[in-house]
Amino acid sequence: MISILPRARPFTYQGILAALLFLAGDLQAARTWHVDANGGDDERDGLSFATAFRSIQHAADLVGPGDEVILHPGVYAAPVTLRRHGKEDAPVTFRADKVAKNRVVLTGANTDLLSNPGGWTLEDESLRLYSRSYTGKEAGRVLYDGADLYPYSTLDGLKAYTTEAGPGPRHGYFHDVAAGRLYLRLHASGRYGSSDPSAHRIAVGKRDGFGMMLPGKGPGYVIIEGITFETPGDSAIYTEVSCITVRDCWFFGSPYGVRGTNKGRAQEAAAGPYDTASEVLIEHCEYTEISSFDDVSDLLRARQAVKADEQAEWSDIWHRKTTGKHGLPADKKNYENGIAVRMGRGWRVSHNDIHDCFEGLANDGMDLSVDTWIHDNVFARICDNAIETENHARDVRIFNNVFLDVLEPVSWQPLGGPPWPGPVWFYQNVVANTPEMAALWGNPPHETRGIFKMGISLKNWHDGKSVGVSKTDLAVPEPGLLFFNNTLFFPGGRLFSLLGSRDVPVANVIFANNRIATDFVASRQPESDLKPGHFKFFNNTVLDCRGAQEVAGKGGEVVSDLDAMGWVDPMAQNFHRKPGAARATDGIKMPGQDFVLPDSGALMPGEGWYPPKVGPRVDTQP
Repeated sequence: MISILPRARPFTYQGILAALLFLAGDLQAARTWHVDANGGDDERDGLSFATAFRSIQHAADLVGPGDEVILHPGVYAAPVTLRRHGKEDAPVTFRADKVAKNRVVLTGANTDLLSNPGGWTLEDESLRLYSRSYTGKEAGRVLYDGADLYPYSTLDGLKAYTTEAGPGPRHGYFHDVAAGRLYLRLHASGRYGSSDPSAHRIAVGKRDGFGMMLPGKGPGYVIIEGITFETPGDSAIYTEVSCITVRDCWFFGSPYGVRGTNKGRAQEAAAGPYDTASEVLIEHCEYTEISSFDDVSDLLRARQAVKADEQAEWSDIWHRKTTGKHGLPADKKNYENGIAVRMGRGWRVSHNDIHDCFEGLANDGMDLSVDTWIHDNVFARICDNAIETENHARDVRIFNNVFLDVLEPVSWQPLGGPPWPGPVWFYQNVVANTPEMAALWGNPPHETRGIFKMGISLKNWHDGKSVGVSKTDLAVPEPGLLFFNNTLFFPGGRLFSLLGSRDVPVANVIFANNRIATDFVASRQPESDLKPGHFKFFNNTVLDCRGAQEVAGKGGEVVSDLDAMGWVDPMAQNFHRKPGAARATDGIKMPGQDFVLPDSGALMPGEGWYPPKVGPRVDTQP
């Protein structure tokens, strides 16, 4: 049986020593606190493993600058609220005793179900439909050993695997709130293990809530390390304070990894540096919604099995996208989320493994952010976009990332009127498709997939907010959108999914020194293709296709076959240059950059960043 940590009890006379330490506050030297979910006791002093506290909250109520809280193995109940903060040279640290997945779990899941995992009734053997009594809050996310179950709106829908929009994923749940029962059908293929829920850890989380909350204002100077966050509700970590580091953590069943507070204040001229949660570092974490990408793949395969060239429906791909649309029930939280949201000033997202999810960083992530760096991450197997820069992100740098098997990796499609998002620097990134995914995603609902979904749609004027804004003089804030020195290998897709009028160019968009291999540039239809002058192109090496000459640009080259790109093995994602391959072009200094790269493409001779080292740095010591 799994031990679930209860909420911290009030101070008792037996806990007087800990209370005195609390009153001493910052006068104390830095202390190391211990928390043990299985054998701890909040009436002890917490200063050693033998005298560890039982609850993280109890330790959070006592910490001062420079203190470290060591979390020993176990399952702890969320939420934890941290109101006491560190200093620049003496941060407060909460860390697992060892960095390992599921070693220290902070869960928002229903504790009764975790503590009593049995009780499942087989309702229909042919369907492998199970149920059990469940009177907790309405189920928001349900995981079985980490795999995400699709929320069906009716029991009949779960039985037939159908939604209001069409066929649905081949595993899911339905919560009959009135009857107090939870129904599950697990994947019959064995992909995620047994179809019997009693063989799994079933985590049922609510729709709202947080794993850890950091209220306050100004710098917090807090480090959070090595924790597995499970079904916390809305976000694993919610911070109102700045100067926070989150590293080597796992986010499972968590719509957002880290939630800030910025709703526009960060871009106001009079804003102070910490008026909204700023200077947040998210590094070496894993963010995933395991099963979401496989569910899309299953639906596409099923459609192709009926008719090989049949065009997919949006519900095949977007069934998790928007609450109340494409089949997702109106009472469930959507999956158009990501590793961060409401980012303020100076956020850094680096060395993270972001995979098997609907989106990597959605539009409400960077919407009103300033000075964001996204680098050395892997975005893999993502159902929609890996990074969305809309609607008003400012000063964004995206570099040294890998985008693998993503529907449309990067989106710049503002929908909130001006100021348009920018400037954005996108450089030394690798975008690739595996052959299997290129074939599977070959008939999407629109013409085809694009690496860059770009343009200023007329939707910006539909709500009446942009009545006085010109529809023809469109320009990205200077120095612009700068796409340079990227390696772009996207068989089965195109370079651009264009939005807005093809007759209205967007100023300050530059593509230079890229190496590009796609099936075509923007459209197979002349009337909707990219027109000369829409964007600016220089020194690109482009595989011959419709529109290649325009994209190559001044000083560029169109090559006749893939071998001429000079890559070692693009089908295996080895984009290093073959020995003896000629340099394609001289570098170009881009606005806002203080360096010039010596060749085109993402990988320069002698550089070792590719592939980036991502995900939690697991402690392998015994």
